[in-house]
Amino acid sequence: MKLRPKICFPSVLFLILLTVAHSQDGQATEKISLAKLQVAGWRPANVDSYVGKALYDAIDGYADYHMGFNFKDSERRRFEANGEKRIEVFSYRFDTPQNAFGLFSVMRMGSIRLLDVGNEASLEGRLFHMWKGPYYVTVTDLGKAECSEEDILAFAKAVDEQFEKQYSKPSLVEALPKKHLVPHSIVYFHYRNALERLVYLGEENILQLGDDLDKPCGVEVAYGQFVVDKAKYELIVLRYQSPKKPQIAARMFMESMKDSLKKTTTDWPWAKLVERNGKQTIIFRQGDILMVSFSTPRGDVVKELMEQVIAGLKPAKG
Repeated sequence: MKLRPKICFPSVLFLILLTVAHSQDGQATEKISLAKLQVAGWRPANVDSYVGKALYDAIDGYADYHMGFNFKDSERRRFEANGEKRIEVFSYRFDTPQNAFGLFSVMRMGSIRLLDVGNEASLEGRLFHMWKGPYYVTVTDLGKAECSEEDILAFAKAVDEQFEKQYSKPSLVEALPKKHLVPHSIVYFHYRNALERLVYLGEENILQLGDDLDKPCGVEVAYGQFVVDKAKYELIVLRYQSPKKPQIAARMFMESMKDSLKKTTTDWPWAKLVERNGKQTIIFRQGDILMVSFSTPRGDVVKELMEQVIAGLKPAKG
């Protein structure tokens, strides 16, 4: 029989406060309203709202990505000015700021212009992306007469002003070394569909990611590109709920490359795969963590990057 520890009231109070603080950090409760959104010179339409899978009625082609980050609800509102200028603001709320960042990172993929709005933002042509707290927000120019960048940013800043708190990125993303990292390359996700926007690894679910949006997914992934001495290096960091999945994923990944390999060296937690063309792939596997690089001329550079990730990793929040 286990001993029952003595519990005093101050200890109980401390634990309660700690639990509340953890809950507020992980489960975001802050909400905004597009009904309150006003920008001088623009006439607003009614607000359209979507909860859960009703989002498919509005954006069927992309809603799968949203569901892969535990999407909660959404609002859409359109604005008009001078007859032919039209802007659409779309807000998407998620269960945590980290998942909101995840969708932001997936949807802005390829956008290289980062802006100092919200927690992070980017602009590509007539489409603005913003991550702020538990929200991913877009501002889109839909009019016949093209809006100015100032018009788009006026709406973005008006949305940003509704927030009071600052939020952090997922710890897995924060573990990526800042030196040599290409900031706009970062992608955070859980499900296989997001990976396939980055790279196609075949029909099998090699990395053991979530592949059913109706089922909870027990893996988180951070992807980043690094430029060292003008050469590009790609790195995927995966954290699973148990050590079993990394073992399966590492084996399947190595199996998928066997026909192109000249030599394989395994001394876990490291493995080096040397292809016939001389390029190398480095794998790190330990506990619930798996890291995989894509083909590169210098495996030593990748290994050093992985070692920096290991040093920066924080335990997953339960």
